[in-house]
Amino acid sequence: MEQINTYDIEAQVLDAMRAHDSAPAETLPLVLDGQIHRYRVHGDKASEKSGSYCIHTDGWPAGWFMDWHNGEAIIWKFNGEGKFTRDFFESPEYKEMLRLSDEHQKQLRAEREAAQKKAILKAREEWNSSAEIEGIPTFPYLLQKHVNAYGIRLRLNLNSLMYGHGDKNGLLVIPLRNINGEIQTLQYIDEQGGKRFFTDAPVKGAFFSIALDERFLNEHPAMPILLCEGYATAVTVYQGIYNPVVAAMTAGNLLPVAEALKGKYPGHPIIIMADNDRHADGRNTGLEKAREAVRKLDLQGIIYPEFTPEEEGSDWNDYAAIHGVVETVHLLRAKIDYECMSEAQKAEYNIRAKLAEAFYELDPNVQLPPQEFIGGIFPRGFVSLLIAPPGTGKTIFMQKFCSDLSLGGNIFDGFAEDEPVRKSLILAGEAGYELLVRRAASLKWKVDKKNVIVLDQYKAETLGLDVMFDSKEGLDNVKKMIDMFSPDILFVDTFSSFHESDENKAPDMKPIIKMLASYAREYNIAIVLVHHSRKRLAKERSLSLNQDDSIGSSIMNRLVGLIIGIEPLKDNEGVLLVRPLKSWFRAFSPFTYTLKEGLYGETIVQTDLAPANVNNSKAAVSFYLSQNFGTGEWFSFSQIILSEIEGNVTEWQLRRVLYDFVKTGKLLRRGNSRNIEYSIA
Repeated sequence: MEQINTYDIEAQVLDAMRAHDSAPAETLPLVLDGQIHRYRVHGDKASEKSGSYCIHTDGWPAGWFMDWHNGEAIIWKFNGEGKFTRDFFESPEYKEMLRLSDEHQKQLRAEREAAQKKAILKAREEWNSSAEIEGIPTFPYLLQKHVNAYGIRLRLNLNSLMYGHGDKNGLLVIPLRNINGEIQTLQYIDEQGGKRFFTDAPVKGAFFSIALDERFLNEHPAMPILLCEGYATAVTVYQGIYNPVVAAMTAGNLLPVAEALKGKYPGHPIIIMADNDRHADGRNTGLEKAREAVRKLDLQGIIYPEFTPEEEGSDWNDYAAIHGVVETVHLLRAKIDYECMSEAQKAEYNIRAKLAEAFYELDPNVQLPPQEFIGGIFPRGFVSLLIAPPGTGKTIFMQKFCSDLSLGGNIFDGFAEDEPVRKSLILAGEAGYELLVRRAASLKWKVDKKNVIVLDQYKAETLGLDVMFDSKEGLDNVKKMIDMFSPDILFVDTFSSFHESDENKAPDMKPIIKMLASYAREYNIAIVLVHHSRKRLAKERSLSLNQDDSIGSSIMNRLVGLIIGIEPLKDNEGVLLVRPLKSWFRAFSPFTYTLKEGLYGETIVQTDLAPANVNNSKAAVSFYLSQNFGTGEWFSFSQIILSEIEGNVTEWQLRRVLYDFVKTGKLLRRGNSRNIEYSIA
């Protein structure tokens, strides 16, 4: 007949132990002799052995094992699937093995039940002979945990009961009762915090309680019962909340205790005050067992303490030791009240909590970090628009800017100096990657290629990647790109290449810009949308570019923090003017640049930071107002210092410009002819 390998038996038992969080803390051979053996489990001190097992091989291998921390015996039987033939399982020998195994199981069960009954009686005798704790407790464990003595006693001179020696302070004795109030077992705690249950007395379904009074609960039908693991946690919760508190003493005992409580007190919410066991291997026994109980019994909920990675703790007593009793009590009360709410009440509470987080006081003493600008131009945390007429060279501007950023130092040959190295991500649409590379080769601008990354839209589409802004998948992929490459600035060239929505419709544009703005804020990067300006009428071609020249709905202009325009100077088409058309910040001064061929075929950028021929009165007045008055701030004509406006603007020109700005909606006006005030719209 085929034989069962001893190593297979041992391997299966150990696998089952690991599956039930009862594995030995150290490698050891199992003794398969049908007798009870004890072993150390994870969390045991050096002298503790909280695990036990009994495996017999006379007949079909079977038995049980348990971890006293979990408090429940797990029945085990050997799995012979895949190890024996079908004929073996149909043979008389196999049936005889099962019969012998069943007899052993019955015998073990009977012996265990008899031992448990005897242990229960002995535990009650031990409790009756234990001493009452009077006055302020001085037991080291209670002092260490900062908890009082509630319904517990002291056992002196218990030699060899736990570790074979007598503790000078004795042992705390904690009664665990069944749902009928009868003592079922005891837990002993020594002065160092070592814990041990009364030998052979069953833990399953037994618990320690504070203020679990049936008359009180009947008078308060909605009073929640708080269920936790250990004594110190129970007292910590009770001392601040004064609700009935129950301690199951082990994570594995939460489910049977909750089941007993729910059966006797069906109208009372049961909330588990779970331990947050953060084991290095990822296990969290406290939360896992608590969630299992809530799921199976449909309990009210779970409340558990949250710690930072640096904080050492797992339960509410630890939390109180770290954060203080007052803070812990406030937090517990708020969490218990929340768990007792209806779903509608929770939804209302969540909305109010979110609204409260969105409120700020206008406190001038709040110290915010200064606004940072990438390359001295584009603000971090915001979306910007870069607009220009077709063929002006928006992409060249972007490519020069990114090249300079990749090296750090000077930006646009002197516009910004001593800038740190920055990383750029370019989403190339209609221009494409190849055009950018060819242009880089022809311009011969120095660039650190590892700091400029280009995503080619066409290539992405051939790979089946959606990068369009008007789809959730596309926006999610853009976020993944930002997360992968961590750029300081993201250029979208051009914006219209990355969506198919109607740019003239605010409902289509608003969610796209707002989502991009949320990315800019979340990752603290600058996002720049390279965009076209509208085609002008013949009578408008002599006018300078303004923010209203941007193609599409005005919602785009309102949601971005900066709009930059690039346009040829009217008297010199070879010189390009760069200036802010709208800014929520102190805008940079306009500058011009010219592209010229160098001696070695390279393209040289000549920058003029103070161009004398930029004298358009509207642009000059607009820039002056943006620098000196905030949006919504009212000012009079007399507050405008004419000499500080660039370009020699006359008083007559200023009045005409202000009139035009009011007419086009850029300025608001109030008052009569003698007392007119203006405000930037």
